[in-house]
Amino acid sequence: MDKAFTNLVIKYCLPHYLIFLIMMMSAVQANASKPEVVLIVGEEHFLRFELDEVINSFVPSAVFHGGITKEKREKYIPRALDVLIDRALLYRGAQQSGIHVDASEIDAVVGKNIKKFGSKEKFEAAVRDSGLTLERFKHRIIQQNAINQYVQAKLVDQSRYSEKELRDYYDGHPQEFRQPESVGLWHITLKVKPNAPESIWIEKKDLANEIIKRAKNGEDFAMLASKYSDDDYRVKGGWIGYMHKGRLLPALEEQAFILKKGEVAEPIRSLQGYHVIKAGERKQAGNISFDEASVGLRQRLEKMRFEKLRSELLNKLRKGVEIKVLTGKA
Repeated sequence: MDKAFTNLVIKYCLPHYLIFLIMMMSAVQANASKPEVVLIVGEEHFLRFELDEVINSFVPSAVFHGGITKEKREKYIPRALDVLIDRALLYRGAQQSGIHVDASEIDAVVGKNIKKFGSKEKFEAAVRDSGLTLERFKHRIIQQNAINQYVQAKLVDQSRYSEKELRDYYDGHPQEFRQPESVGLWHITLKVKPNAPESIWIEKKDLANEIIKRAKNGEDFAMLASKYSDDDYRVKGGWIGYMHKGRLLPALEEQAFILKKGEVAEPIRSLQGYHVIKAGERKQAGNISFDEASVGLRQRLEKMRFEKLRSELLNKLRKGVEIKVLTGKA
């Protein structure tokens, strides 16, 4: 599976339960002696610990480590339940397809965990503390490996576009690949609050003129942007990419499209402050070539096909399967 498709599968099919079992053990159930079943999908039972595991994956790590309210966690429950339901349905499909998970795959994951915890005894104790049995732990390995094989065969492989399909789409949708005239730009923003006194505006304009003078005298514009610019593009040396008409503030656009390559405009005032821009190469209006468009086009079309196939497959697998939600609270 290539990198683009790996990202696609993670994002659109198995986003929160690609099982990294070493990390899984940190989600210890508060009442491990009596694990609570929160969801039943057909014959598959899911425990409170497994629901919490998915909810935790939705919460940005910085927020999670800083604490999150019970009310906030409860908002994630419907989404987390959908993830578990999809997992059960995909595993059901994998079983129906006769997919087999070799014992060596299970042993490999168990072995990594034993190594992580330092001994077999410590690992098995951690499994028990999490609210699982060793058998349930191994079942999750089987389940995920089977799902991965199933998704690869039913969704990933089926979502691919051939070169001919890409070319046919490109040739049949020329309007999508028209490129307006554009100019490459470097940009420095010297911010001023709109209600600032005129003396501040004059100070920033003087700084803008000084930057322009230094740039015209040969100093690297990117270095000047990194040092003086007040916007996020300073980390890119002020490079904002190729801009076509309609994407810039009118005052900036007016100057950008009359500059020659390498020229720096005089200070431009806006409600944000003063701007200094330098023109790069100009691209004339025309069609983006197939070679230029093919990578992004492939990713877009394969993502769309993947999502369509995924939705159809899950709807098919859901038919006749009883789903019981046994919890509404985190």
